[in-house]
Parts: sequence; structure tokens; C-alpha cells
Amino acid sequence: MDKKLAFIVAGLVLVALAAFSVADSATMQVPAVIENGGGQMITIQVDVEDGTGHIYTTTAPLVGIDTQGSERTAVSVAMEKSGRNASGYDVFLTMDVGETRQVDGPSAGAAMTLLTISALSGRHVRSDFTITGTIEGNGGVGPVGGVDSKVEAAAREGLKVVAVPASGEVFDTIMLSGLRQRLNITIIEVGTIEEAEAIAFSPEGSIPPAPAAKPPELLSGLEKYDYACAGCRLDLFAGISEIVVNETTRTVYGISTSGDGDYGGALPTLEKGVADSREMLRNNYYYAAANNAFLTQIDARVLLNASINRRGLGLAISDAQHCLDTISRPAPSRENLGFVAGGDLRATWSRLKLSDVRAAELNISNSEEMLSVYRDTLYAAGWCDIAKRLYSAAGEAGGLPVDEHVLQGYAQGKVVEAGRAFNSSQGLGSDAEMHMKAAQAALNDSHYASAVMDADYVLGFASVENLSGLSDAELRARAESLASTNGETLWGALFFAHARFQMDAYGDGGIGSALRLGSMASLIDADATRMDYLLQHPNEAPAPVATPAPAQNVCSLNDSLLVLALLLVVLLVVSAGLNMIVFTKMKAGAKAREAALRESAGLHKRAGAHSGRQHREKRG
Repeated sequence: MDKKLAFIVAGLVLVALAAFSVADSATMQVPAVIENGGGQMITIQVDVEDGTGHIYTTTAPLVGIDTQGSERTAVSVAMEKSGRNASGYDVFLTMDVGETRQVDGPSAGAAMTLLTISALSGRHVRSDFTITGTIEGNGGVGPVGGVDSKVEAAAREGLKVVAVPASGEVFDTIMLSGLRQRLNITIIEVGTIEEAEAIAFSPEGSIPPAPAAKPPELLSGLEKYDYACAGCRLDLFAGISEIVVNETTRTVYGISTSGDGDYGGALPTLEKGVADSREMLRNNYYYAAANNAFLTQIDARVLLNASINRRGLGLAISDAQHCLDTISRPAPSRENLGFVAGGDLRATWSRLKLSDVRAAELNISNSEEMLSVYRDTLYAAGWCDIAKRLYSAAGEAGGLPVDEHVLQGYAQGKVVEAGRAFNSSQGLGSDAEMHMKAAQAALNDSHYASAVMDADYVLGFASVENLSGLSDAELRARAESLASTNGETLWGALFFAHARFQMDAYGDGGIGSALRLGSMASLIDADATRMDYLLQHPNEAPAPVATPAPAQNVCSLNDSLLVLALLLVVLLVVSAGLNMIVFTKMKAGAKAREAALRESAGLHKRAGAHSGRQHREKRG
């Protein structure tokens, strides 16, 4: 009896413990942009168990720095919103991404937050719903790229409700309007995880109301940045930055005062772009200001031409090509090489982008694709315009011309190094791929300083991917160290300052960008110093190789061998076929001759053969 009582008590204890134990999971299909720029759905699963505050993430595919940071923020926000102590749980995040080798980027942060809340609370996310957006420490849902591709991927999977960031780009706002009509899908813009919850946990099949739009929050609280770069001629770059900001201000002001068109929620975002750019410029973040104004200018022009047709697109392409055709590259000197290389860089990007545009133009099938190709055309034209301004600044910087071919061997080595890093990394993404192509194109054009810079972009990206095993504290400390560095050359100084801006403006959300920018700045700074030394001591420069092979195309030799092997197989098959035909004809001729001989032997021979055949048939 005592044993039975003991078993009953033990069972009651286990039941009681189970009542307070959490071992639940939640799954959602989440849209993502893959390496070729298209959208696809990936499956994310979150499992929550009693534990000690650990977060475990999948290792296949390899998860990059930004995604890992997003996972940690998502779990932290979900625990806070659910009133739970994170130290009492272990969270397991698993991703099914098909053939993709690596996942990076923070765009699934909002989805992971909702899944963790679902697993903790037992509430189920409606099966016809998905979301894209970053998650911020305060529960905000932040902007992401490729919203149009992600919405299309969700529609292909039959999902009916998609939540997207309310703070998205102007281009996304324009595209969403067309996508709603073409795909017959509900797209709701959200700014906080609470707004996303209201949609995700609403009744299946219902159409939840969209939250009220909020004015975008302007950038504020920046401290003035101090450079320590003697002889960099940052005043010239500051002048370029001011020109770009002023041009964008005029464009946006013209839209806001025209009273023409229905620009919806896009205009406040453009106005924020102008205000933020001016704030950056006031605090000496010259690169950040120019870059933000550049992007805002493109958004403004897309908004003005949202209904562009093929003729308008053709004219825009012609304008971009005319800019490239009329560009004039100054002679490089030690004093102006940074500006020349910066101009070369953007001229190369413009040519590559315009080539992509011409290819995409042939396959446009809807208005969203037309607008997307038009935006890429604006990028090509914009980069060309900036290249001209940098070349003009190079002319002002002056200096005695130098022979840039001294740097050929050095540039070849850097491009090969970058190619190896690109090929050995588990998918660095489309940005790194673009810079790898640009580095090789610059090398082919004998623009050796810019080839080194683009190679450093790739190497900087790759070096950050190697930090994926570090803790949050270690990553933050490394990012802070890089952001606190003062560059000694033009682009090193600008990128270190941009890393500082990312940390100050976005806090932990800027760690990934600060790491990449700081890593690139370190490499560019060191290489610019080295190239300047080699220009002064050409005898110490590495000797160029006769026929440098593109490092990112190391498979081209194997491809050639494969083609030769296939040709050989085809020749062997054809040869065998011809031999068979000849052999068949020879055999047929031999049979014909044999038949003729038998015919000439007479009827008695045939009769004998017939008799023998009957005899054999009977025996059989």
C-alpha cells in the first residue's frame, strides 16, 4: 500500500511540474531575398523549453552576424512582452532554407519575435499570415529591403496577409500599392511588435484593420565628429556632400509644394530623408550625409515617375549612357589618387548596373518590374554623376601625375586574395558579389587603386563573417573599437566616421554595419598608405603577372575542360554512329552477295535446304 501511495505522489509531482514547464514550439513561413535577388519562403521554427537562458541557433545553413544579433534581440523582446524572465528558458531557432548555404541579415527579426511569443503563450499564429521586418530592442519593427520580392513570394505560397515595416523605403510604399491590386493580397504596414501581434493572432481568414500611420521619427542627438586626417582634403568631399544634400532638398521641396499627385505616406519619409541628411552633414558625417541624400534623391525621382512606361525607361537609360560616354578621368597623382579611385569605383558600378538594366529591360512583364528597372537605371546615372564630381575634386586636389601601372601587380594580388575569400565564404551576398565583379572590371580597365578598394570591400565583408562565434559583448566591443578609430587616408577616414555614425545613431542595431565599415576602413587605410609608398618606390612594387585570372571565376577553367570533354564525347558518339552505318552497309552487301550465289545454285539446292529445314523443325 505504501508503494502504491509513493507512486501516486510521484505522479502528482510530475503532473504539477509539467503544469509549470514550457516545451512548446511555433512555426511560420517567412519571406526572404535569396542571392539572385528573387524572393522565396523559408520556414522558421522556435522551440522554448525550461532552461538557463541560452539561445541555440541552426548551424546548417550557416547563420551570419546580423541574423544572430536579430535572434538575440527577438528573444529578449518576446520575453519582455510576455512577462517572462529569459534566464529561466532555453530557446531553439531552426531555419529550413532549401539549398541556400548561408543566411544573414536581420529581416526575420519580427517573425522570430512573434514565434517566440507564440511558443511562450500557446497562442497560434494564423497560417495565412507572414511578416518581414527587423526587430529593435524597444519592440519597433524596422525597415528591410526587397519587400516587393518578399510579398510576391508570400502570394505564390497562397498566404493572404503580409505585415511589412511602416518605416520602409518610398520605393516599397509605391510598390505595395501596385502589389495589393495585382496579387489581391492584404498588405499591412506595422511599426511595433504589438501592432504585428494584433494581426498575427487575429482569427484565421479575417482582414484586420491597419494601424494608424505615425510620422517618421527624425534623427537627433548626434555629436559632431572630429577627423584626424592631415592632407586628406576632406573639405573637397564635404563640398560634394553638401551639393548632393542641397540637390535632394530642392527635389523633395518641389514635390511637397507642387500639390500634384497622390503621394500617400511617401512624402513624410522623403522629408525625413532630407532632414536626417542635413543633420548628418551638420555633424561632419560627410559620407553618411551624401549616401542618405543620394538614396533619398532616387526615391524622390521614383515617386515622381511612378507610372513610367517603356519609352520613359528608354530615355532614362539613354541619359545614364550619355553620362558615362561624356565622363573624363583626370590623371592620377599621389595627392588626388583617393578621389580618382573613388570616381573610378562609381563609374565601374554604373557600367555594371547599366549592363544589368539592359538585360532586365528585355524581360519586363509588369509595372512593378518596370519601376524596379527604372530605379536601377537611376542608380547607374547617380553613380556616374558622383564619379564626375569626384573626378572634379581630383582636379582641384592637383599634384604631379604618377604612373598607376606601378600598382598593377599589387592590385592583382589583392583581387586574387578577395576572390579566394569570396569563394571560400558561405555566401557573402549580392553586395559582396557586385564588389567582386567591380574589382575585376577595374583591374581589366587598368584602374588599379579602385580595384584594390573594391577588393577591400569583399575582404571586409568576409572578415566579419569569421566573427560569427563571438558573444554579443565581444562583437559590441570590437565594433566600438573600430568606430573609435580615426582614419589616416581619405576613404579610411570617411568609413571609420560612418562606422561611428552607425553605432551612435542605431546602437546595438548598428553593430553589424559598424563591423563591416570598420573592417573595410582598416583595409582601405592600410592599402592606400602602401600604394602611396609604392608610387614613391616603384622598384619595390610587386611584378605584375602576364594574364591575371579573375579570382571569382576560378571555375572557368573547369568549365572549359567540361566543354572540351563534352565535345569529345559527341565526336566519339558521332564516330561510332558512322562506323555502325558503314558496318551495317557492308553486312547488307555481304548478305546480298551470298543471296546471289545461292540463287545461282539452282532449284535443287533450294529444295534441299527446304527439306533440311523441315527435318530440323520436326526434331525440335
